[in-house]
Amino acid sequence: MVKTTEQHAIDTVRVLAADVVRGANSGHPGAPMGCAPMAHVLFNNHITLNPKNPKFINRDRFVLSNGHGCALQYVYLHLLGFDVSMDDLKQFRQLGSKTPGHPEANDTPGIEVTTGPLGQGSSIEIVRKGGYVLQDAADAKVIFVATGSEVSLAVDAAKKLAAEGVAARVVSMPCTELYDEQSEEYKKTVLSAGLPVIAIESLGAWGWERYSHAQIGMTTFGASAPIKDLYNKFNITADAAVAKAHKVIAHFQKVGYVPEIGLSL
Repeated sequence: MVKTTEQHAIDTVRVLAADVVRGANSGHPGAPMGCAPMAHVLFNNHITLNPKNPKFINRDRFVLSNGHGCALQYVYLHLLGFDVSMDDLKQFRQLGSKTPGHPEANDTPGIEVTTGPLGQGSSIEIVRKGGYVLQDAADAKVIFVATGSEVSLAVDAAKKLAAEGVAARVVSMPCTELYDEQSEEYKKTVLSAGLPVIAIESLGAWGWERYSHAQIGMTTFGASAPIKDLYNKFNITADAAVAKAHKVIAHFQKVGYVPEIGLSL
């Protein structure tokens, strides 16, 4: 049977990836060979890249979650024209090479993030958006947005509200700058218009007015005490968040609409 051009291209990638692993006498050939058809479609038809300028602003990001299959990624970087030569492929998994056993950010042109453990890529993809829905609920009446350790308070508050029959969405926002860079379409799925938003940040509410209608956090410049005492002092608790949610929901039901984010209560 005569192979199509696309099948020939896929098989070429498979063989080259297998050769790379065999040359190192270590590594994982199965994932690169099995993922070759997927990578062929992805790199040929969908991903926008610029090998001459790997950091150009409008590029797409390829995150290889199963980093042990990186021979596939290195082969495509070579074929696409990135600064990954055939000699670099021959140095696969060697000390100081551009082609280490797992992708390393900043070591290899075209590698966006360091990956390794299975499933790691899904969390990276979400966090790169700066903010994401951690826990959603049908017919949510309020949104809690938090970052770091305060996310657990938001989750606890949402559970308490659910027990009262009030649905709440929980948003984790580890980086507001990355969130600001996302499309308006995406941001509307996170901090949806028409839903009141409450920010929980123990350090202080400053700056969170841009992303919420009401805030929970310290109201002074610093304090020193056991964390439980501080949280109780400044009402940074799940119970306080529940009380704030009831207040905010009632307020906007009374006025008849929820304004654009940026107007604090």
